[in-house]
Amino acid sequence: MMEDMKRILDAVASGDISPEEAEMLIRALKEREGKKEEKEERKEKGKGEEKEEPKGVFVIDEGEKVSGEIVLSGQKVVIRGEVEDDVVLMSCDTEFSGRVDGDLVFLGGKVKFDGGYVDGDLVLIGAKAAGNFPEVGGDTVRITNFLATGILNIVSPILRGIGVNIHPGKKLRKYEDLVVESDKTFNENIYVESLRVKAKMKAKNVQAEEITVEESGEIEAIRISADEMTVDGRVRAAKVEADELEVNGKVVADKLRCDVLRGKGKVVVNRSSDISEVRGDVEILRRGEES
Repeated sequence: MMEDMKRILDAVASGDISPEEAEMLIRALKEREGKKEEKEERKEKGKGEEKEEPKGVFVIDEGEKVSGEIVLSGQKVVIRGEVEDDVVLMSCDTEFSGRVDGDLVFLGGKVKFDGGYVDGDLVLIGAKAAGNFPEVGGDTVRITNFLATGILNIVSPILRGIGVNIHPGKKLRKYEDLVVESDKTFNENIYVESLRVKAKMKAKNVQAEEITVEESGEIEAIRISADEMTVDGRVRAAKVEADELEVNGKVVADKLRCDVLRGKGKVVVNRSSDISEVRGDVEILRRGEES
């Protein structure tokens, strides 16, 4: 275990993974060690080693639509239909020809592609891939370094719930406060405590504690996530997530999730929305309903 932890720390030092990803991997390694100790104790008590029950085939057929994130481990998986969220497959044997509206992530295992579409990112970490790759709306990331062949293959059977928050190997730029006063394109993922946009900003994924888009400002990204977001200008993204979202301008998103939506502007949602509470006179439309 100590050797594996050293490799994780070396990866943080070299910038291959973030400290948050390292923390997740170390927790998983500790859990794995705990499981090994439990197994040894059972052997000593004469109970023998537990055998895992064989898992069946997970199938989403053509024409079938599934909502919610999917996380599977060690299974045969066939996706011909549509998943309206992220899909994370760990050490799975997969056939894919369908559609994923979020990210499609493979940790180990193998996949045979036959076309299809991924609206977010396609991430392959130590996975063997063949066939006709799907069309990808975001980025395609393939990682074959020691994290793929070593640590991630070790811990992948016990990792859960990593989904959209992990983009291994992708560059992440961190700021405390960021003000965009002239048109700017960021060719990486952005994490910032406070973001104020006064001009046109383009980025891959934007995560912040607080985002303010002034009347002259505009953000275009794959995913935008914030605790608090105020939009007096324009926002366009595949996915927008916020605890509190005030819209006095316009937001256009394929998918929108927020606890509280308020304001007097316009929100246009293409695919799905999860809004707990609406306050004020904000107008919510499906794409195609715009006047």
